[in-house]
Amino acid sequence: MVGPGRKRSVGIVVFPPSIPRLFRRWPDLVVLGVAVFAVAYVLAGLRDVPTFEGNLAPPFTLTRMNGGRVTLAELRGKIIVLDFWATWCGPCRKSLPLVEDFARRNPDIRVLAVDVGEPPAIVAAFVQSRSLENVGLDVDKRIARAYDVNSYPTIVMIDSRGTYRRRWTGYDPSTVRSLNETRITLENNDPL
Repeated sequence: MVGPGRKRSVGIVVFPPSIPRLFRRWPDLVVLGVAVFAVAYVLAGLRDVPTFEGNLAPPFTLTRMNGGRVTLAELRGKIIVLDFWATWCGPCRKSLPLVEDFARRNPDIRVLAVDVGEPPAIVAAFVQSRSLENVGLDVDKRIARAYDVNSYPTIVMIDSRGTYRRRWTGYDPSTVRSLNETRITLENNDPL
């Protein structure tokens, strides 16, 4: 029991008895506030991604690592895979070899590994050390913004008519299997 003039404590914080009960509970309110903020932050991250699937893919002009440029219009008539990545991204380092292997096994598909927001010199050293092919640079992040890429790796498949068909986000070894299944579906002109 607390006698006259004695202080009450809540956890490690000591309050005199003259402080109203609500203010003595501030540590609990802080924890509740942090929890509400955390939930709101997570839900904000789960915002709806613009619905691209089934619509024409945003046009782009990509600077190739080996020189020159390529546009979406030039690639029309082929299935296109855009693999958005960055050299600092650990999951991208795991995903890139899988996508490169997919590209080698499917020469009829145009696979472009799109580095986002990094200086060409950094990308060049990384590409050379990994013997990557078909690498493009999105230094100003314009293409990544057009495709609403906000995490890496993000892989996008566009059909031969230039329609945005499918999107994969994050590293998952089964993505290559899913790329193959989607490719077969598109080649058979089946709806996804």
